[in-house]
Amino acid sequence: MLNFTFKVLENLKCFFIIVFFFVFVLNIQAQCSSCNFTQNNYTSSGNYTFLANQKVCFTGTNNISHDVTLGNNGSLCVSPGATLNFASNNFTTGSTDNFTIDIYGALNITTGSVKWEGKMKINIHSGGSLTVESLKLNGSQIDFVNDGTFTVKQSLEFGNSAATVTFTNNNLMTVQRQLNVSAGAAQFQNFGTLKVSNNYNSSSTSVYVNCGVFEGKFNLNSGGKVINTGSFTTSQLDFGGANSRFENFGRVDAIGSVNLSNGTIYNEGIFDLKTSGKIQSDGKLIGPTDNNKKGYFKWAGSGQNGMNGGTIGPNLNFSNTATMATSSWNGMFNNPNGSYTWQSGLTYEYNTEPTTLPAVACFNLDGSPLIPNPTASTTCSGVNLTTLNPSLGGVSYEWWTGTPTTRNTQVTTSTSPSITNYTSVGTVYLWAKSVSGTNIYSPSASAVTISNGATISGTTSVLRGASITLTGSGTAASSNPWSSSNSSVASVTNSGVVTGISAGTVTITYTNSGGCQASMLVTVSNVSNSTPPVSIDTDKDGVPDDIDLDDDNDGILDEVECNVNVSLSSLTLLKGTGTDIKVGDYLLKQNAFVFKGVVYDVVVKITGLHAKTSNSASAKLHLTSGGDLELNRVIPNENPYFTYKLSVVNHNSSTTSNPEGNPATVTNAWFSMSDIDGNGNGKGLGDVAGFQTSLNPNRIIIGSNIINSGFINGGPSGFTNYQPRSLNEINATETDVSYSVKLYFNQFQSGEFTFGVTGTSASPFDRKQVLLLRSELACDSDNDGIPDIIDTDSDNDGCPDAIEGSGNFTATDLNNLNQLTGGVDAYGVPIKAGSSGQATNSNVTTLAIPVIITTQPADQCAVINGNAVFTVNTNIEATGKIYQWDVSTDSGTNWNSLSNGDNYSGVMTAVLTVSNVPLSFSGYKYRVRISQSNYECLNVTSSEVVLTTSPLVPTIVTTAPTCSAAGTATISNYDATLTYTFNPATSGITIASSGLISGMTIGTSYTVTAANSNCTSGASASFSNAAMLITPAVPTIATVAPTCSAAGSSTISNYVATLTYTFAPATSGITIASSGLISGMTIGTSYAVTSANSNCTSGASASFGNAAMLITPAVPTLATVAPTCSAAGSSTISNYDAALTYTFAPATSGITIASSGLISGMTIGT
Repeated sequence: MLNFTFKVLENLKCFFIIVFFFVFVLNIQAQCSSCNFTQNNYTSSGNYTFLANQKVCFTGTNNISHDVTLGNNGSLCVSPGATLNFASNNFTTGSTDNFTIDIYGALNITTGSVKWEGKMKINIHSGGSLTVESLKLNGSQIDFVNDGTFTVKQSLEFGNSAATVTFTNNNLMTVQRQLNVSAGAAQFQNFGTLKVSNNYNSSSTSVYVNCGVFEGKFNLNSGGKVINTGSFTTSQLDFGGANSRFENFGRVDAIGSVNLSNGTIYNEGIFDLKTSGKIQSDGKLIGPTDNNKKGYFKWAGSGQNGMNGGTIGPNLNFSNTATMATSSWNGMFNNPNGSYTWQSGLTYEYNTEPTTLPAVACFNLDGSPLIPNPTASTTCSGVNLTTLNPSLGGVSYEWWTGTPTTRNTQVTTSTSPSITNYTSVGTVYLWAKSVSGTNIYSPSASAVTISNGATISGTTSVLRGASITLTGSGTAASSNPWSSSNSSVASVTNSGVVTGISAGTVTITYTNSGGCQASMLVTVSNVSNSTPPVSIDTDKDGVPDDIDLDDDNDGILDEVECNVNVSLSSLTLLKGTGTDIKVGDYLLKQNAFVFKGVVYDVVVKITGLHAKTSNSASAKLHLTSGGDLELNRVIPNENPYFTYKLSVVNHNSSTTSNPEGNPATVTNAWFSMSDIDGNGNGKGLGDVAGFQTSLNPNRIIIGSNIINSGFINGGPSGFTNYQPRSLNEINATETDVSYSVKLYFNQFQSGEFTFGVTGTSASPFDRKQVLLLRSELACDSDNDGIPDIIDTDSDNDGCPDAIEGSGNFTATDLNNLNQLTGGVDAYGVPIKAGSSGQATNSNVTTLAIPVIITTQPADQCAVINGNAVFTVNTNIEATGKIYQWDVSTDSGTNWNSLSNGDNYSGVMTAVLTVSNVPLSFSGYKYRVRISQSNYECLNVTSSEVVLTTSPLVPTIVTTAPTCSAAGTATISNYDATLTYTFNPATSGITIASSGLISGMTIGTSYTVTAANSNCTSGASASFSNAAMLITPAVPTIATVAPTCSAAGSSTISNYVATLTYTFAPATSGITIASSGLISGMTIGTSYAVTSANSNCTSGASASFGNAAMLITPAVPTLATVAPTCSAAGSSTISNYDAALTYTFAPATSGITIASSGLISGMTIGT
């Protein structure tokens, strides 16, 4: 599939898409980046390989004149200002390999014919150029985008019939011979200029979308489609049969033959067949089915039409450029009686085509319409859906239910589009459909959400100064649901209350939560002489504002909240001749207005005077010593008066040379024309005060004893005047509001007023005008545009004035409007506040910053008889903080406020100290309540925290080691309910119920802490268990038997000289040699011996003793008897002891000894 793209500026949607794309490309791809290699002024010396998965960037001038291999997933990039020349190259690319070429500079391929086999992505960026001789792209995927210049000196061909090729031309592309896209399903889109010197050859399934400029031949011999919304100039246009189709929504200039060959031209634009061209063979010339549209064909009569049959129309005009006059079918067609099907709507008028064609939506690459863009994404029920259609041509629009990708039920069609009152609520979808007869829909639709519509009910008229309430349907918008088209005529609140301000008409608009609106025209009328005065009751307590002393029912009287009425007295003559005032004189009132803290002056210019007549020679307008204007010695039945212009000026700007001063404007201004009364019964006179009608005050409050009437006779023209209800009214006080008229102006700079006297009396009187001035915003503490006297929260701190005043009221005393409940007295003062109301203070008018706890207090542990400290931190901006710490002894069920003393201090500060904590305090809970002296609505309570007493420090009792056991350690104050932690931690340590510690490592020094669920004691004193004492080994005795020469002996074979040896029985004189030989033992006595060191004694040795030396027999004593004659001599052992053994030497067997010692058996003579 091949996609080729051209740009047309008339197509606004495509234009913006392309501009966006163009800017995106410029910003994102303005240079070569992420390069693996950079070649600068490189010249090849052999074949060149672009490695797989590598990017090579070129700067400077580079020349590669040998064969080139394009590696898979490789890329090359020619940098801005760089040149890369390929010459005499064979390009080798795997058929399935991917390769990317980015060109910001110049890439020139001078090889005669280049073939690229792989999947190619070629981007010619803005300012870049690609120049080739002939190029054949055989890859299965080609993505080609040209934002620069692409020049093919010979031919460009796409040779893979299964290829998907995207070709987008946004600038200039020139093919000097043939452009052949006949292989594959070609789709081609152009937004720039494409010039083809020879043929553009397409395939049977190709789509060429031209939204820019095309110049050259075009061949649809193999079928396919052209969609033109731009400019298409061709020297030859060939169709290849019924599958060939040309759709024109722009302009076509055919300067050569158009060979239909049973193909179709759909024309909704201008198709101009120049004199050198001719329509050849039969086919279809189709126009739009919409009777409101028309397509235009132009040629020079029947001689340029070689058709003999086909379908013509509908809704086409054929203009004869030869006769330049209205023509006919036989004047335009060579053989009009041939095999034609003539549709309706055919005309033959000359030169009727439009000079500018309607904007046409560009088309997608596949020829489908772009996704439509409705004029709104949300609307209201009752809408005419067709008013949301875009205004672009080339497509029709249909509304469906369904989803953005599916069409369920059709709401409008191209033949029945007018749904003027679509009332269904939900989502509908706008689809675009081609109008050329192919019925191709856009890829998806655009959704429009329809919400419930809005309506308004209520009265459509209101008197100036009065109010009406309008009601809107459904749920109102959360923000500004009501609005007025002219707030100087009528205002409207967010709840629909409309107040008339000046005469006129105004549009009140209501918006519901779905954004739907409804409007109503409201008429505001002036109060006529026959209409009773309008009473304003701001706080809706039944007492009109002109009587109400507390207009917002906060219990603070209006005069207390804003006592800034300034009387137009103390006037000084600014420019004039003296105390007798004349027309043209200027008077000055300094400090007349205070508006948002700025002081203004008032200048009074006398503009008219009717006082001195033949019957009152002494009458005059007089400036009294107190600075008041007074009609002096005037006669009522002569209807005397004076008029004056009152102007607000910047303070100290009026001078004698510039009496007008610098004009200033104040808003929310009140003018109270007061003391409009009489002089008692029978006096026959009444004061008259009024204003120039054109001033048109935004609000008028007329006192109960005043009527809208003026002078009995005469008086100034163009003024609205007021007088007492009776000419015999009392001479009231200046402060009696029932004898006053209050004029309210949203804005005031200057205006004319009048004061005079009327009646039946012919007696002279002195009558003084009383005019009080103030701006409500003189007392608007929070500058929110709501004066304090009707603002229930004058400082906008969220705490109502009724609470912040001095009356000790709380929220339970207020209604939902922050007004005191319980009714009001006859003067509108809440009964709860008393007739004098409650006093105000700085809390009412000064914005307080509410206290915020920034750090909550934390649980604390304390040792018995130690201290615990609880601390709370608040925002430093808040002032007037009042602290109160509370305690709960029952886990938070009941709370009591603390007082300083005993165990507590700081109970009214941010830091609470609990001293000498007893065990009984363990588990107590504490909190702090914080109020503000300057913000009475606030009472912030901290989180609850717990005080826990810490366990006692473990007391350790150690036992010294013995010769039979190691040392031990015992926690003498051991408590089995606590957890004990040893340092260093040692596995296996246990504690017996007696506190005896087992499992300690001998010789290791430990500390131990005790902990309950919240607290841990301090560490004990360091302790350890000593090893068991060493006991010497039991002495081992080696005994030597006695001999004939010596007694027996004993030796301690494991003798240690450092030990002490003890013999039993004890025998003095026993010593032990270093060899362990024992001396001094008593022969024959049995002993045992022990060894001992400084601590331990060994067990006793085995019993031993030394035997006495053996006894040696006495030397035998021989008695020899001499031989006799009868007997040989004999020998006798005279000391013979039969117990002994006698040995003879030499040994002679047979020798025996008789008990007498006589020796027998001796050898005679031996």
